[in-house]
Amino acid sequence: MFLHQVHNSISGDVYNAYSYTAAEYAPHFHKSYELAYVAKGSAEYQIGSEQRHLGAGDFALVSPYALHSFVVDGESEMWVVVFANSYVKTFSKLLSDTVGETAFFTCEESTRHFFEEHMTMYHKGEVADIKSDEQLLMVKACLYAVCSEYIRTVKRIPKSKNSDVLVQILEYVSQNFQEDISLQSIARALGYNYQYLSKIFNRTMNINFKTLVNHYRFEYARQQLLNNPEKSISEIAFESGFQSIRSFNRIYREISGSTPNQSQRIP
Repeated sequence: MFLHQVHNSISGDVYNAYSYTAAEYAPHFHKSYELAYVAKGSAEYQIGSEQRHLGAGDFALVSPYALHSFVVDGESEMWVVVFANSYVKTFSKLLSDTVGETAFFTCEESTRHFFEEHMTMYHKGEVADIKSDEQLLMVKACLYAVCSEYIRTVKRIPKSKNSDVLVQILEYVSQNFQEDISLQSIARALGYNYQYLSKIFNRTMNINFKTLVNHYRFEYARQQLLNNPEKSISEIAFESGFQSIRSFNRIYREISGSTPNQSQRIP
């Protein structure tokens, strides 16, 4: 089971942050960066095939579209900040052609203290909205301080062509999931050999392509059900890209454990 966090992918100005204790997050991915910091205790964090036990003071930086998951016990606390590359444009540009050998790193004590002091605007576990230019500048300063440590301490290597191809696939799916798409149609649209594209996708994502598309459709349908109660379920199903009401109902239940009717009735 994995999740595409659409809310952390579709907006050009994504920023949210949370404090987690006694939490377990299933494998998921999104278009935005994710920065995790263990403030107290420890956490288990996995990014792609790399798994690490993080202690207090450790950081993890998740690149866009990387599959990741984590577990935090009830005695520990981990902060997670998800942000668009527009918050760290220079850093994002530096990583456009390279990738870190690891996603896990530590910072100097002064940087950690600066980050802790200015990124603690928590209210019920969530960082407060950015309400002023001063707050925005401070958030960017904190992110740049940590990202500069990443650049300083983590060896970078040239990004493989496979990474760029995967991003192209995911970008295409995010923009066209409402259509009847397949890896074959994406290969034609992007100008790649189908066997080559299929090998990259299967090796990197380790999931079935149809499953990926259905998750995009499910997330879109779920939001429509919650936000547009005047729409019929069949209208939402076909608008989301499902080919039949039967497949929509089956996939919706498989992913959420409830029916579309039940989701639509949630106030």
